[in-house]
Amino acid sequence: MVPVDIDASMETVLKYFFPSESQATTLFDPVVLQDTAEAYYRQISAFISKESLMEPASDNVFGSITFSENRLTIHPSVSQSMVGLLGACILLTAVGLFIVPAHGFLPHSPSTFLCSISLFLYSRDLLPRFRYAGASDNNHFARWLRPSTFESGLAYDSVSGESQFCVNIDTKDGYQIERRHQFPQISSNSYHPIILHPVSRSLLCLSVVGLIISLELLLRKSNLEYGLGNVSNDDNMYRHYAWTAIPAIVLGALSITYSAVDFQIRMLTPYMALKGYVSKDIFMRLELLDMSIPVAIYHEFKFRNPWALATTVALFFASLFTTLSASLFQELSIPSTTSILLQADRSFDFSRILYDVETAAEISSLILEGNLSFPHSTFNDMAFPQFIPVSNLPEADTHFNASTVSISTVVPAVRGRMDCRSYEPARIHTNITLNQTRVGVTNPLDVLIDGEDCNLYIDGNNIEIETSPLTTYVGQVLTLSGEGQCSDLVYIWGKIDYGANPVIQHIDAMGCNVTFETVDVNTTFIGTDLNLDFQKPPTTTNRQHSTTHY
Repeated sequence: MVPVDIDASMETVLKYFFPSESQATTLFDPVVLQDTAEAYYRQISAFISKESLMEPASDNVFGSITFSENRLTIHPSVSQSMVGLLGACILLTAVGLFIVPAHGFLPHSPSTFLCSISLFLYSRDLLPRFRYAGASDNNHFARWLRPSTFESGLAYDSVSGESQFCVNIDTKDGYQIERRHQFPQISSNSYHPIILHPVSRSLLCLSVVGLIISLELLLRKSNLEYGLGNVSNDDNMYRHYAWTAIPAIVLGALSITYSAVDFQIRMLTPYMALKGYVSKDIFMRLELLDMSIPVAIYHEFKFRNPWALATTVALFFASLFTTLSASLFQELSIPSTTSILLQADRSFDFSRILYDVETAAEISSLILEGNLSFPHSTFNDMAFPQFIPVSNLPEADTHFNASTVSISTVVPAVRGRMDCRSYEPARIHTNITLNQTRVGVTNPLDVLIDGEDCNLYIDGNNIEIETSPLTTYVGQVLTLSGEGQCSDLVYIWGKIDYGANPVIQHIDAMGCNVTFETVDVNTTFIGTDLNLDFQKPPTTTNRQHSTTHY
């Protein structure tokens, strides 16, 4: 390891900006040295701009604030799927509306077909009572059979020699009714299920049409207004249950209605088939209730019964409603943008020409030395005014996370610039005096640079650098006036060896002039604390205001 004799500022430069894998001899490379020094003083220039050039101000700029809201939206694909299913249900219901008889054709509500016949075939006491009762309704049956009680049992069939199921009749005391007594011939009003009435089916179609219109309007509103409303507020904690429960209830009720229609039509289908010619094979299989929906669709297609097939397919579509209703509404984070007013409480003052940078330079060095961060109003070589948000957002826009909002605006910034030049060795004059102490400086190394004749020492030198026998490398930075041909900052470094001749092995110098220009910068802040968004770094516009010498 080679010891390097440097001052505190250069020690900070090398510690934080000099590549750790580099060797000390690379400091003699002008490109490496210039890049290292520029990286250090780029940050110092930004801090100096803020601390030395700023004063209280009240400038205003307008920006746009972008924040995310949890909005309730309608899932387009689910909505369109439901509209398609509802449209298919309307068509299938319309088929039944024009094909299903508008008036009843049975005297009472039927159940299964062949099973009913087979169950009562051996009920010899019951069947004679129902002779000539084909046109009676349930009320007349109840009055006619009121004095009797019924019980199931077994009846012996002499033909087959087996016992068969039957229903026996036992009349109450005081009522003597002969077995051969016939049912009075009564013509009652035809039975017709309410759910199959043309008015009921028309109301069902109108309800489905209204539901389709509602879905289309809600989808259009959701697309135009980026959602149906906010769902992130604490006072809307029950809205989640509303947007999941209400569609399920409405569509579930619609499915139940279609199920009732399908049940009645499947129950009447065998009797409708008997109004025409029915073969023995079909007659034996006229049953559509005791089966699943896919099997019922297959049998209805095979029986060539379009109105029963239409209602069962409609029920199949309606059974999908409740499944799709769970994903109809969704919570989606949608960015919203509104304007905001920012006010600079500290800005730049160019009324003064000369600034005292000693304190600012010391503070900058302390910040770098302590590995602390610069103010969030600086970025690279640019320093920004300190802004605070002063405009109140509308009530509807206040429900957001203030630490994550994005604020975009164009702000003025001061950007430092260093124009540096290296001096030829012939322009650098040196003299080292050994074993001598001059004004507290031991073994002084005097340096004079042609052209840098501002703020010279009494003996006519630019700087006196203290050395010692253990010194290998020396360096110093000078702060000059910058007037005339003089530089604002002069960097001097070299190598000495007390045992060699000459003692001064190498000496080099570089002068830099610093200027600051005000530019407009496209800036993105994060949060209402206005921290710079480094994912979207500030970029300068083409507009430049003015340039000020350091």
